[in-house]
Amino acid sequence: MLAGTATPNNFALRMVRRRRTGELIPGEIHFEITNRCNLRCFHCYLEPYMNQAIDELSTSEVTGILDQLFENGTFDVTFSGGEPLCRPDIFTIMDHARERGLFFGLKTNGTLITEPVADKLKKLGITGVHVSLYGATLMTHERVTGIPGSYARTVRAVKLLRERNIQVAIKTSMMNCNIGEVKEMENIARQLGVAFSPDPLVFSKVGQPGSATDIRLDDDQLKTLIIERNWVPDDVDLLVSDLERHLICSAARTKCAISPQGEVFPCTTWRLPLGNLRSQSFKDIWYGEAASRIRAITVSDLPMCAGCELVNYCARCPGLVNIEKENGGISGPSSENCRLARAIKGVKEDERKTALRKPQYRVGAN
Repeated sequence: MLAGTATPNNFALRMVRRRRTGELIPGEIHFEITNRCNLRCFHCYLEPYMNQAIDELSTSEVTGILDQLFENGTFDVTFSGGEPLCRPDIFTIMDHARERGLFFGLKTNGTLITEPVADKLKKLGITGVHVSLYGATLMTHERVTGIPGSYARTVRAVKLLRERNIQVAIKTSMMNCNIGEVKEMENIARQLGVAFSPDPLVFSKVGQPGSATDIRLDDDQLKTLIIERNWVPDDVDLLVSDLERHLICSAARTKCAISPQGEVFPCTTWRLPLGNLRSQSFKDIWYGEAASRIRAITVSDLPMCAGCELVNYCARCPGLVNIEKENGGISGPSSENCRLARAIKGVKEDERKTALRKPQYRVGAN
């Protein structure tokens, strides 16, 4: 759920309760409404589809889908792309979401957000905006985006949105080219009055397994990021709840993704077609055989993961497994998830060793 959603804790609680009672409410929808994009980010996992604006859903098709989502219990829609602001009808689409009473947010690179656009987003009542920033400096950011001038326009967008009291989070894919600027990026976010959300998981391009290997953080960089971001709670078991141990993730349970052509996927990275909204209703797809098969998978069906020593440290992502096409397909582990879990475990063990080496003082001792 995007930054700014009114009651994220209540949302999470409701989703857990619905899971426990067996309800299948598609609460969150990630709607990729276009493949068009005005940047050329070298790490984009959807790069093979970028700027192929072929047979994209029409305005009426999109609004009709929003109607179906509302009728099936959806209350939060995130519009993304591509770059969603490349669609000339984006405000018509958002206005329809607003009229249906849906929370809606935006994932954007921010470069197309001008004063009039920011004014329009404020008027429409957008819930929150994630803006992608890939460096604290112009050189680093534009090395990633491939477009001169994109850094200044992205920072300007954040300022324009905050001037209108729109909730914003700076979203950053952490790579070996920008890890050295993570503290500076956090400072920029703090100065702008927005949240900062660095993500250590970099996905390979769709159809190109292994393509992200050379740009990911190495083991030492990953461990440093975990320590600096304090990503290990005191009770490490909190990383994976009892409920989550039995469910592989929330994909096709409380959320799903929709492509610009109307295909429905379990999530944005788990691009297994469940159906197409041009020929099927959302209800038929959501409760259909393909989605039901996804929901039937539990950790017990993943033998390599269920008995793994890292299970308490691992937030396994089926989408990452699927996109990398490794270790026996969806039933196997993702080497990148394993690497992250191993790093978290290492940090936790180092903390315990440090605590044991500290002198222990008894109250009242001389």
